[in-house]
This record gives sequence, C-alpha cells and structure tokens, in this order.
Amino acid sequence: VEIWRATSRHGSDPLCAVILDGENAWENFADGGEAFLRELYTRLSHHPELKPTTFRDYFRSYPPHTSIQTLHTGSWINADFKIWIGHPEDNTGWERLAMTRDHLQARLTQGGLTDDQQRRAKAELYAAEGSDWFWWYGDDFVTDNDRIFDELFRTHLQNVYRIVDDKPPEILKQPICHLEAIFEFREPTDLLVVQVDGRVTSYYEWMGAGEYEAGRGMGTMFQTERFVDCIRFGSDLQKFYLRVDFRRGIALPDHAALRVTFVQPVHVTASYSLRQGQGIEGELRAAHAAQPVKLTAAAFAETFELAIPHADLQWLSRDKVAFFVELLTGTVELERHPSTSSLTFVVPDEQFSAENWQV
Repeated sequence: VEIWRATSRHGSDPLCAVILDGENAWENFADGGEAFLRELYTRLSHHPELKPTTFRDYFRSYPPHTSIQTLHTGSWINADFKIWIGHPEDNTGWERLAMTRDHLQARLTQGGLTDDQQRRAKAELYAAEGSDWFWWYGDDFVTDNDRIFDELFRTHLQNVYRIVDDKPPEILKQPICHLEAIFEFREPTDLLVVQVDGRVTSYYEWMGAGEYEAGRGMGTMFQTERFVDCIRFGSDLQKFYLRVDFRRGIALPDHAALRVTFVQPVHVTASYSLRQGQGIEGELRAAHAAQPVKLTAAAFAETFELAIPHADLQWLSRDKVAFFVELLTGTVELERHPSTSSLTFVVPDEQFSAENWQV
C-alpha cells in the first residue's frame, strides 16, 4: 500500500509492478512459496484500494502517454552482458548456436521438411537459445553440474540436425566448458604474521594466505548487493587468522554479525558482532561444551580481522580444517561463503614453510 501511495503521486492511474526472477524468489521456502503466494494473492484480491491486473489489461484501460526513444543495451545485471558474453566458453557457445540456427534456416529455405520436423527442430533450437545456458559457461559462476548443462545444451543443438535427417557435426560432440581450469579458492602457502587491527598494515601481511573470491561459487541468483568481497585465511604455528573484506560503498545492515563455522576437525562456531573498533569480543561454541569461550582478538576498521588460538579450536598440527563464513543480521543469514561447500586447509607445522617454499 505504501508503494501504491508513493506511485499515485506521479499520476492519476498509478501502476505498481511486481516482477520476480523466476524460481529464485521461492527456492528457500519449504513448499516452494505456495502458501505465501496464496495468502498474498488472497489479500490483494480483497484489498479495498488495490486491484490486481496484468500489463496487457492495464494498458488497455490506460494507454501509454509517451514512448521511449532509446533503450540502453544491457541486461538486468550491472546493465551489461558480461555474464553471457566475452569469456571464451560463452563465445564458443554462441558460435555453435549460430551455426545450428543457420543450418536450420537453410533447410527451411530449401524446403522438403514436414510440419512436424519444422516444429520439433524449432523447439530444440528455441530451448538452446535460452540465456540460462550461458549463465554457467565461463568463470562467472561455478557448479558441480556445469558439465551436465554443457552436455544438455549441445544435445539440443545436435537434435536439430537429427530431426531434419542430417548428421550432427563432430564439433557439437566436443565439450565447451573446461572445469579443470576453475578453482573456487586458494589454500594458504605460508605461515602468516598478522597484526589484528582491522587494517592492511603491510603488503606482505596476508601474502601467504588462502583466498576466496566471493560470488564465484554462487548459484542461479545474482546478488547485486552482495556484502562480502573477499575472504583470506591461514595460520601461524599457534593461531588461526581470518580476514573478511567487504565491498566498498555498501553499508552493512544494523546488528550485522559474522559467524565462522568449523565443521572439521571439531565442530565449533565463532561469532562476532560487526561493530567498528579493536578488541571486538566474540564467543566460541563447541557442540558439547557447557559454556562458550570468550574471544577478544578481533578488529574491524578497513577490514575485519580475527585470530583464534589453535588450542581453543582443539586443533593439532596436520589436522584437515574445513569451514565456512556467514554474514548475519539477528538470526537471519544474509550470505554464506562458500554457498554450498567449505574452505579447507591443513594446520601447519614447523615444516610447512619449507614444503611450500616458492620464489
């Protein structure tokens, strides 16, 4: 209603458009959003001031007064096409699609295809023209199903040839994506010497840290307002260190908190309130511990940094560590990194630097 009142100030026939991104709005609902949608539509249908409509019916009653002379070229993400074009995998996909479309058009022009062949071949081509295939090509987003999506895309193109009784080109049988070239994060390569002050005090301070670039492992939902930009992590021989860089120019929500969940070798969580300053207190909770352990080595200024003793985490040298990081507001999870997996590394010992020595 507040949106309607705001839009009504700009004309006598206000329209409030509700536009959702396919399935993404409902994927976290237990029932796919059915109960919520039924309740929403019921209330809208019986509201005394609001009238549900479609764009078609609205413009039949209220014809447009002006027309747009120019329309910016771009997509709903960052007003450009970077997600779908530019990467060699993206470009290869479009080339294979164009080749198949040209072949079908030539066969249609030549004649001789039945109505059923034309219908089925066009259906396969239209299925391959959906932009979602190109969401997964390139290094923008990564999933364990990339090769399956690649196979399905090329199968649609091959089917166009088969339906019109032509042999699919061998090039359509060759994979487009190359997952072996994609790494979601880098493990630590050296012992760290970190001053926990919330600032990058030296270029070398985090040089040997593991690094995770937020967003590379995301799924179908693009987060324009993603808060976390990069996560760095590692250890010296006594402490674990973590650094979280937030995106510049985006203010964190009220009551924001950071939670680090260690799932291996011992399940524990470390939680911190994201307030500015040094000596930020946090607490470490183990699965079966009666009381949490107070943590004080954390700071938040230019970046957020923390240190936790290995002893508090119950780590031993050469233990395999797996963890993930969550940004919260209250009890609501805003972001998780990585979204469906964990960051891993091995607790270093005295031989770590020598074994990972590099120029």
